[in-house]
Amino acid sequence: MGIRQKGYHRWEGELTDSPLRWLPIFFNGIRSVFKKRRAKLLFAFCSILFLVFLGAIYISTKEELKMLSDLVRVIQSDAAIFYHFYINPFMVFSLILLAIFSGSDLISRDIQFQSITLYLSKPISRWDYLVGKYSIVLFYLLLYTLLPGTLLILAKIIFTGKITISLYLLLAAVIFPIVYCLFFAATILLCSSLSQNNRFVILLFILFFFATQPLAEILREIFKSHYFKYIGITNNLQQFGALVFHQEPAFKAPLWPSAVIVICLTLLFTYLIHLRLKRIEV
Repeated sequence: MGIRQKGYHRWEGELTDSPLRWLPIFFNGIRSVFKKRRAKLLFAFCSILFLVFLGAIYISTKEELKMLSDLVRVIQSDAAIFYHFYINPFMVFSLILLAIFSGSDLISRDIQFQSITLYLSKPISRWDYLVGKYSIVLFYLLLYTLLPGTLLILAKIIFTGKITISLYLLLAAVIFPIVYCLFFAATILLCSSLSQNNRFVILLFILFFFATQPLAEILREIFKSHYFKYIGITNNLQQFGALVFHQEPAFKAPLWPSAVIVICLTLLFTYLIHLRLKRIEV
């Protein structure tokens, strides 16, 4: 093709449909969260549990520190390490803080500045937008669940010189934190889509986790039935973890309903966010 003369000419390129259209949303969101005030302080705080478990694993594998073994008896097996690490109250609290810090304003800010219509006017769909927002929250949540959980098992293998983890446990250790963190991400993004006020979003998210626990206990005491503990969100997360990692149940009730509740709520919240975006777009 010869050199074109100056002037207007017809564009001869092609528009391609890429499944990774959400990546710019992801990269921009990761940078924005990391640049927030007190970000490094929060990240350091959320790393404390990993360091504690790393020290406990080291103690449990050393004969010379046998006098301290009673303190770390709960993590003698690989399954117990994963269960107590993921379902630890400190971990749940850390994930709540991380979800708020990384996701509370992801959609509410776009609603406030009416930038959602700008996003969707580009060649991205509502699902592309939603995947981009989910990926931001999941990045930070999995950074403190899946990654350190894997490092703890590697540390135990290095300290003992033996590979004791089974294929089932390996799959469970990968799938559980993903489903676990998807639930947190879906909850915070649903709250974020309901209001322009970031403080209201945070309050709604905190109430969802902390108000359901006393309600479950009150109903259990009134009706004398452990089944009312399914109302508590944290209770369901503990039961779900006990089911996956074959541990003792957190309360006297079947384990499988908690897994169904967590997964169904995640799907329901995702669907509600999509409906909310559809209404905003219209």
